[in-house]
Amino acid sequence: MPLHLFDAADGDSFTSALNLGHELLHHLLPAERVDDRFRDTPDRVGVYTDPAREAGPDGVIAISAAPRRDGSSLPPWSMQMALRPGTEDHLCPLVSGSLPAGGAELWVRPENLAIVNEIGRCWPTAFNCRRLHLMTIDLPVAIEPIATRALNPDDENDLEAVVRVNNAAFHSHPDQAGMSVESVRSKLAGVGHSAQGVRLAEIDGEIKGFCWTQIHHQRMLGEISVIGLHPDVHGRGLGAPMTAAGLQWLYRQGLTTTILYVEAENTAAVRSYHRLGFETAHDDVSWIIPGAATEEPNV
Repeated sequence: MPLHLFDAADGDSFTSALNLGHELLHHLLPAERVDDRFRDTPDRVGVYTDPAREAGPDGVIAISAAPRRDGSSLPPWSMQMALRPGTEDHLCPLVSGSLPAGGAELWVRPENLAIVNEIGRCWPTAFNCRRLHLMTIDLPVAIEPIATRALNPDDENDLEAVVRVNNAAFHSHPDQAGMSVESVRSKLAGVGHSAQGVRLAEIDGEIKGFCWTQIHHQRMLGEISVIGLHPDVHGRGLGAPMTAAGLQWLYRQGLTTTILYVEAENTAAVRSYHRLGFETAHDDVSWIIPGAATEEPNV
């Protein structure tokens, strides 16, 4: 069979498939732009190999449950994939053979027209849904940070404050809304996350802001994962110093470069990050792939 699916129970095969996906990215991108899409742990990973070729597997796809707000119309699954250059015609069997019944949000680079054309050929009803800017900045920055402290993971008040601020700030966001104390604990257990890296800001005597950071240790790269400010303090110019607090903490961990992802349509946030010194490195776009392809996958 050209397509093989693995999950965590497959042990070394699952790990090898993820490593293969990471290696394929190095064929697609300069080393400094290879991201960690195959370094986290998805629910499943698929490997596609064309029997007529001897160059090894042509594609790898990671399928993960996506955090969604209640009532979101987006499918509950997210897909990240890498295809060897010149094998874009294998997109359909790679995706179709891995596709959950409810469809998925497939992330691709918009400049890869061969992939975009294949999406349109295989799934005429697929539609372009979201665009994210990947932005980068060199550390340190000259912006004065707001005073913060680390999250105490054993303090229910701290955990509940992060949930309260997040859900008030992102009540309509497709991914970030609907945070719970359980999801905070789960995220803290993820690769590169730590309670020390979640910086809490007390404003007017109450936790009203946080900056959640992440460290990609293999690349010695920091990330601003979430900036949350309660709507009660909007309009007070706290976004930049809240971001700066996270950047300062990352710099103190020995990092000199940090990234963040931001929705391209959030023009106010994009302008704010540009003023801080962030530059847009590239975009990622998502396509909503329905639960059935127009042709049967050859798996």
